[in-house]
Amino acid sequence: MLGAHDDFSKVLDQNPVLPSCFFAENDTIALGAMKALKEKGYKIPNDVSLIGFDDIPYSSISSPTLTTIHVQRKIMGKQSVIQLMQLIEDPRFMPMKTQITGKLVERSSVKNLA
Repeated sequence: MLGAHDDFSKVLDQNPVLPSCFFAENDTIALGAMKALKEKGYKIPNDVSLIGFDDIPYSSISSPTLTTIHVQRKIMGKQSVIQLMQLIEDPRFMPMKTQITGKLVERSSVKNLA
């Protein structure tokens, strides 16, 4: 989080034209960016919206609360173990691409455009 904050602060020091929304690779990065934006005087979500990914617990208590994508970690873990076990049993096993759905968790870090 501190690295994301520090890196984003350096970018903001250059006074760039910001997009209307940032989508971060994960919630930790989004929360670091949120802190940097707030320190520079930006209002979230009025000036810029922010979305994270993975729905860590802190996202629901940040200020503003972070809109994020909830990830089904248990299902991902189970599926990973199944594929690993298949690979151990038969080294010729070709791992397959598995799609596991997520869910948008709407909170207050995204501006309502309606």
